[in-house]
Amino acid sequence: MNTRQPVRPLNRFYRIGSSPMKVQFPGLNAPLNTKDPDVKVVEQTEEEIKEGQLSVRKTLEEQKDIGKRRFREKLHPLERGFSGTQLVGQKLGPPAPVDGVTFEDFQTYCLQVKRTSNMTGVFGRVHTMAALVITGNGKGLAGYAVGKAPLHRTTTAIVNGMNMAARKLFFVDLLEGRTIYQDFYAECRNTRVFAQRRPRGFGLTCHPRLIKICEAIGIKDIYVKVEGSTKNYLALTHAFVTGLLNQETHQQLAERKGLRISIGKRRFREKLHPLERGFSGTQLVGQKLGPPAPVDGVTFEDFQTYCLQVKRTSNMTGVFGRVHTMAALVITGNGKGLAGYAVGKAPLHRTTTAIVNGMNMAARKLFFVDLLEGRTIYQDFYAECRNTRVFAQRRPRGFGLTCHPRLIKICEAIGIKDIYVKVEGSTKNYLALTHAFVTGLHVVEMSPSRHFLPQVVASPILTPLKEEDELEDIDRLNLDDFYGEGRYPLRKPKPLPFYVNTPGHIEAEWRKHPFRNHEEVMIRLLADGVVPRWTRDERRKWSEQRHEQATAGVVQMPTGIGLSDVVAKSE
Repeated sequence: MNTRQPVRPLNRFYRIGSSPMKVQFPGLNAPLNTKDPDVKVVEQTEEEIKEGQLSVRKTLEEQKDIGKRRFREKLHPLERGFSGTQLVGQKLGPPAPVDGVTFEDFQTYCLQVKRTSNMTGVFGRVHTMAALVITGNGKGLAGYAVGKAPLHRTTTAIVNGMNMAARKLFFVDLLEGRTIYQDFYAECRNTRVFAQRRPRGFGLTCHPRLIKICEAIGIKDIYVKVEGSTKNYLALTHAFVTGLLNQETHQQLAERKGLRISIGKRRFREKLHPLERGFSGTQLVGQKLGPPAPVDGVTFEDFQTYCLQVKRTSNMTGVFGRVHTMAALVITGNGKGLAGYAVGKAPLHRTTTAIVNGMNMAARKLFFVDLLEGRTIYQDFYAECRNTRVFAQRRPRGFGLTCHPRLIKICEAIGIKDIYVKVEGSTKNYLALTHAFVTGLHVVEMSPSRHFLPQVVASPILTPLKEEDELEDIDRLNLDDFYGEGRYPLRKPKPLPFYVNTPGHIEAEWRKHPFRNHEEVMIRLLADGVVPRWTRDERRKWSEQRHEQATAGVVQMPTGIGLSDVVAKSE
């Protein structure tokens, strides 16, 4: 049974220290005079009661002003901490001087504030406040510590942590003053840290607490992956700092190994222009690789090489078992009809070696392709290899390359600028695709540009010309049918929408029918310079001008539905 009575809010109804009896009680509504041993209860006068009320009101107003000043000033978004206006994550300034040594160029960050407890034999469970603090000058010199204070004394805990961190400084060597010397792995308890150095301008891509640690130390470009426990900030800080202190500089590594250390100038690839990228991100597949190496004193300065595919292959042997290798399909060409392709191989994970071997082999297997006007193929053709079927069609000047992405690189290497290629069957067997297309690249013509009038484009030179009675049925075939062997790409018509035959759609199309040529008229008027802009005012001026010319007989009067030819009346 609960016998505890609820707390009564007496301050809502009564003012403590005053009563209807108007009596002055020392220690309650009157000061307690310790010099006078006898405590006297004296009845108050009206003036004393008023003075007491004024003093109480003044005290309440002072407390109200103090309460208003308790709110902190609004911080800039870049100066805020991890959560709202809390001190965790904010800049706290330099720590206090230690033994006459000042830290004017240091900056301090609070990484965590939490309540801890410890069971003692005298006082029982004792709660304290713990603050994880790091300070540094941004030039490799930093220190971190955990400050403690009694419960709810957060500021005291942070100050104690700053003073302790200023006494536990360490120095970290930075590469070019901005990043780490080598990638490293470190762990503490269940927190694992994988740190990787990055090129200039990359920035800090890591845990929010690690960002503050990097700012205090002076690291500007780094990538850190944290696995395991990501909320044990003390273990996270200890693991990261341990990894920084265990790394070696290049000179230390050279002294330990006794070797000359050299670093590649392009450890990280430069950011490529979107038009210079490959098929997928920054991979070498699809990028320009430059000319191949000279072969027997012959240079290939005007050649350009493309890698079409890199994959892992395997072969079962009787001695070593299954052997895995890297295979790279490479094509090189000068863009003027001379090209070659090959497959280079190398041991597993030696991608660059496989590509270089393919470039050298392709430079030894060159072929020449005749191009019509130096830009397209002579006739449409069909070719196949395994399950890959290729239908290539010649296109007019300026059409461009409309085909498979791998075929675009092949055309650029050969020098083809205008072509349409339809690929059916297997579109991911890039070796079969390349072989089929290159094989198909080897003579009255009817062209739409000449209104289908026949034109002789070639005649036999080494063989006699057949007479009319010597022609066979296969000789009378169309050139496309002859080279395509009766095969054509499958082109399915697009299905009509479901609303085509609905009454509403038919009515809407009928309403738009009189305006079907407006777009062509607009383009023609803009191209001819009749109107500078297609606006309502310009159209009205143009129509008024045409009407004046028609009424004056300069131009013929337009005829419409039910109108005969109208001629302006002569005066």
